[in-house]
Amino acid sequence: MIGISTVWRSKLIENGKELLKALSSLPFSALELDFRISESAFKEIKKQLKKNWQVLSIHNYFPRPD
Repeated sequence: MIGISTVWRSKLIENGKELLKALSSLPFSALELDFRISESAFKEIKKQLKKNWQVLSIHNYFPRPD
């Protein structure tokens, strides 16, 4: 399975919902969760991850402490 890392936009987009929106425009349904995702952003996207995405891997420590 091929996925995309959230590092693709995590430096530019701090808001979790906006990050998933940007990633949704790509032809992937699987993600690697990058350590740059903050705890607050993770809380915003957690439910959507369970519904619409497969998590392939978690990079290093996750989420980044706020």
